[in-house]
Amino acid sequence: MGFVPAHGLTTIYYLVERERGAEIARQAVEGIVQVLDVAPVDGAVVRSAMALSWPDFEDAVCAAAAEATGCDAIISRDPDGFPNPPVPVMDRACVARVRVNAVGACRFCAQGRLRANLAVIKSATKV
Repeated sequence: MGFVPAHGLTTIYYLVERERGAEIARQAVEGIVQVLDVAPVDGAVVRSAMALSWPDFEDAVCAAAAEATGCDAIISRDPDGFPNPPVPVMDRACVARVRVNAVGACRFCAQGRLRANLAVIKSATKV
């Protein structure tokens, strides 16, 4: 099971619409919500994000939404954008190693914070 933060869907829609048009953007969002659940972003999540005091507020909201949803990990193209995260952060290469049951160089996998044989990662993603 996976999650995408609610605010991530609006960002995805905006970026796809700008490049490919509204119909393709709608299809992209519909495809995502068929595969992933939506992690809500409410006042409590925003307050938690603000309490993190990170330089990138969008990353903080993603992390707070992941924590509130009970995610095991955040999958991000920029794990370094999550200083002292409340939920472990993995890049796509690390996720691939976890999925094939091999511990690789991911800082969290190597430290044993995530089991290498984890079958399903509940994850909030950032685009």
